[in-house]
Amino acid sequence: MLEVLVPLLTIIILTFIILNLVQGRSQWTQAFEKVAERYGGWYTAAKLTRPPVATFKYKGTDCRVRCRRAGRNRAVKTTEMRLAWPQVKPLKMEIVPAGQAPQLRALRNAQPIPAGDAAFDEAFLVFAGKRNPQNVQRLVSSGVRWQIQQLAAMLENIPLRITVDRGWLTIRKYAYIRYYEQLDDFTRYCLELYDQFTLTLSEGIEFREDVVMTAVEQLQCPICSSDIEGQMVICVRCKTPHCLDCWQYNTKCGMYACNETRFLLVGSGEQ
Repeated sequence: MLEVLVPLLTIIILTFIILNLVQGRSQWTQAFEKVAERYGGWYTAAKLTRPPVATFKYKGTDCRVRCRRAGRNRAVKTTEMRLAWPQVKPLKMEIVPAGQAPQLRALRNAQPIPAGDAAFDEAFLVFAGKRNPQNVQRLVSSGVRWQIQQLAAMLENIPLRITVDRGWLTIRKYAYIRYYEQLDDFTRYCLELYDQFTLTLSEGIEFREDVVMTAVEQLQCPICSSDIEGQMVICVRCKTPHCLDCWQYNTKCGMYACNETRFLLVGSGEQ
């Protein structure tokens, strides 16, 4: 009897493991499919030895979100966003959280530089190529710093690395992101960081919370269609301002098809 049960149990266990792997890869693929669909791109499904990939264009820029193994012997799991860098002149830069493992750094012969913000400099290390430290320092504007902090806070305790090298901006989290909500957040934060870099490069405009407040003070709340009075909140996804009371009543963004349930309380953090 035992001779029959052992092979049978082995088959059942192996079948269970295989089914879970197949289901997991299906959910993983679906996450990348949804991201590709949202940004009008295309995706490649996860295969036995190949993670999924989403590719699309954002404001005319080639973008790719993928999971891949990196590092020595391809031992480190990463999820990365890669975008074409919008600057003609060569620029090398790397930003990592302070205390991050040195082996996760990529640029060689780069020197640390201060960003000019004491709190940011305590939390992050900025490295610049020897030929352009001043350009890198100017590039790390208040808007850029704010977006980097959002990326670092996402999936807390998972290392982050941001590099600009050889015509590409690469943003990495050192883990496989398998669920759509998390992948959607990662993609959105990366694109917002790209926007801030682009603004700083092309116009020298820095994102500041007080500027946002001034710009939207005269706008109307999409829910009550009245001027915003009292506490104001901004949708995390589409950046539309709302009355706090209206958001709490509606429980989500009032813009058509947005459906975001999270907001930024102006002067505070994400809710």
